[in-house]
Amino acid sequence: MLRYLLGHLIIITLTAPWVFLLGGRETTVAGLPLWAVYTIAMSAGYAVFVAVSYARCWDKCANTEDGQ
Repeated sequence: MLRYLLGHLIIITLTAPWVFLLGGRETTVAGLPLWAVYTIAMSAGYAVFVAVSYARCWDKCANTEDGQ
């Protein structure tokens, strides 16, 4: 469980576009700034991580509550 918690914290930290605070040339992709595309992609990746981690932990948590 600690591994998944750390995974969530790391991915949430990476979701924020810290890299783009340095400034420089503004690049656009499909009319959106690059930082927006990065944030959308990382949010989608985080959603997949949450779905997979909850799917793996769901049965373990359900079995411990039932006493099995």
